[in-house]
Amino acid sequence: MIRNRHHAKYGLKPLLCGILFLGLLFPPSLAKAASDKEYENVNVLIVYSSRDRKVDEHQRLLDLLISHFTTNVTFKSSNEVQEKDLEGITHLFYYGQVEDKLPNSFLRMFSTFTGTVVAIGYNANQLETQFSFMKPVGVKEYTEIFFSENEKRKRTVEPQKVMEITIEDNTDVLIEVSQGDKEYPLFVHHQNAYYYAMNDLFPPNSNFLAEALHNVFKISHETSTRAYLRLEDIHPLVDPEYVSEIAKILKQRDIPYMVSVIPVYVNPETEEKYHLSDAPELVKELKYMQDNGGSIILHGYTDQYFLGETGDGYEFWDIEKNSPIYQSPEVNTPIKTEEDFSSGTAYKNYIKNLEEYETAYIEERLNKGIQDLVYHGLNPVAFEAPHYAMSQNGYEVVSEYFSTIVGQVQLTDDDWKIMTEAPNITSPSFLHGMKLLPETIRYVRYDDPTSIQEMKDRVNDFSIVRDGIIGGFYHPFLGVDGLVDLIDEMEKIPNLEWIDIKDVNNTVKTGGVVINNGKLVSDKTDRDEGSSGSTEFPTYLIKLSKDNVLWVLAGSGTTMFMAFLSYVFFRRIRNG
Repeated sequence: MIRNRHHAKYGLKPLLCGILFLGLLFPPSLAKAASDKEYENVNVLIVYSSRDRKVDEHQRLLDLLISHFTTNVTFKSSNEVQEKDLEGITHLFYYGQVEDKLPNSFLRMFSTFTGTVVAIGYNANQLETQFSFMKPVGVKEYTEIFFSENEKRKRTVEPQKVMEITIEDNTDVLIEVSQGDKEYPLFVHHQNAYYYAMNDLFPPNSNFLAEALHNVFKISHETSTRAYLRLEDIHPLVDPEYVSEIAKILKQRDIPYMVSVIPVYVNPETEEKYHLSDAPELVKELKYMQDNGGSIILHGYTDQYFLGETGDGYEFWDIEKNSPIYQSPEVNTPIKTEEDFSSGTAYKNYIKNLEEYETAYIEERLNKGIQDLVYHGLNPVAFEAPHYAMSQNGYEVVSEYFSTIVGQVQLTDDDWKIMTEAPNITSPSFLHGMKLLPETIRYVRYDDPTSIQEMKDRVNDFSIVRDGIIGGFYHPFLGVDGLVDLIDEMEKIPNLEWIDIKDVNNTVKTGGVVINNGKLVSDKTDRDEGSSGSTEFPTYLIKLSKDNVLWVLAGSGTTMFMAFLSYVFFRRIRNG
């Protein structure tokens, strides 16, 4: 299943169309933090069988789910895991994404493990010691999924396959699926072992697994109903009046929110660039937002790549080649595959050189983006990749600058369209320490009323997870009326709590700039001698100085004119 979004293109007008739907009667909830000790005591080893014995999008999906409970997660292929890898492990997962003959060495290690064990997908029948209570007997199709303890929480899904299993009488069935009057166990529990009878972990099915993992990890999560709102694609050509209206409404309603800012707009036809220094009124409104509930998110530097238009480009992904940005856009050399090399080492060296180019490109954009915002008194708290498209190396680069990332995540370098959300806040290992605030319910597509119902369905899906999250975005040029109606509906929900991203403990840093939770704590950038950041700030100062001079001259002229009128008036009075 593919998760992605597309934006419409509107020339130099505000670019994107959409509307955030956040108001439904059955929203999900987000857990308040469990104690640090609970997380620290959980150590997970995930042993997997994949198509090429490497971590791919499927393992990263599991990473998203498990890293909500702990950041102590290690991945090992079944053919490379060693006895020492099990030292200190509390939970041992086996993920059979493909059918495989498991090595005897791994089978011996698995059979002697005494902690909690979880098997997913294929090959669990080979793990005879812990999984003798179940036996695969075939494959069945299903269209409904539900929790065994509460069949009212049933969801209809597209037809999918489940591995039919027989189980012993003393086995607990946590999740079931059905087709008509035929029901089949999906997630079962016996003593210290759990089994999930399918190898597909994409939503919405994985939302049920995400909820059931609370049984596996036994970490206390107090629930409360929470959501977040993000204002999207604010760039120098956005009309500040749209921004101002929404900012005032959100302040009046005391609702915290995020503001995704693009510091530079690029017109692809003329290649003309519009900077924040060209939009002082917009900067003024953004500062107002920052001081009144808004949190600034860096949404790329130009939100475009090569000849793309801001808001319609993929700044950190080469959409034409469907690959990471491994070379200059003028270079048309095809990217080689591993089959083009005589050895794996030669291929790794080739990719390393390409990633060095990508790393330098991303670093330059992040440096400029952060510093341009700070130059204008705007302190970003998190990062959002344009169109959520970014390579695995890209995430590692971003993690050196940001501790928090917002949106969906791309799961593989093979295809940007293979991306998804997490059902709750998580810190998967492939984000290298960054915390993900997922976007889960999308936005309403312009002039498409069916998309509203789709968003309702998504909120219904994510209500399955006790500590899930409602996250979506809204484009300010649509005005305030629709947003007010939706917020009114949301606030009918008991115990609603809006997420303030400043409370997530985030850090942003580049060069001499350090920002903690939206507060600038260090700014040692030497702008006079030319830093690695943008040259926009000196231009802004020059323009500001010029504007001030013009005001001074205008004021002086007015004063002289008034003095002249006074002189004439009193002269006439004196002369009678």
